[in-house]
Amino acid sequence: MGINFPIGLKAILFIFFIPLIIKQFKSTKNIVIVTFMAGFIIYAIELISIVFFPITFYPPMPNYTPNVNIVPMKDIIILMRLQPINIVIKNVVGNIILFIPLGFFVPIIYRKMNKFNYTLLLGLCVSVFIEIAQFIIDYLTKYPNHTCDVNDVILNIIGLILGFIIQRGIRKASFMANYINNVANKIE
Repeated sequence: MGINFPIGLKAILFIFFIPLIIKQFKSTKNIVIVTFMAGFIIYAIELISIVFFPITFYPPMPNYTPNVNIVPMKDIIILMRLQPINIVIKNVVGNIILFIPLGFFVPIIYRKMNKFNYTLLLGLCVSVFIEIAQFIIDYLTKYPNHTCDVNDVILNIIGLILGFIIQRGIRKASFMANYINNVANKIE
């Protein structure tokens, strides 16, 4: 028995943020930034859905201790030995892809986060928070829902850096560079 993250709840969460999106549009009159903000909200809701759900709590395992890995690459090497390569790729690439949108959206939407160090710190905090929360969920449910793994943090940060680089590349190379930069400078 467990708890999933139903699509209806995702829709309700998005609707909750509509006033913020409307306020942003009224202050900037910029549909591009508002679209990026809506995309970021959808991403954040999906991120929660992917990293925390489903939560299984039955049958409880009374002697269960949550899995924690603080040795870089240890679990990836074990995974490579025990699982087919497609499972390994899904795990590694999935953790990288998971944070690309964070590195992409945040510097565009929040001007103060347009510096690499700030975005990196935010990504590190979010990733560590996720791992701690996954540990707490496992501890409270006495069931192996997730693994608290330093590799996830490392791979998430690689994804964040890729997202930041993509965002910077678009700002510099795209025909929209001036437009995005001008709008981002107007956002407080």
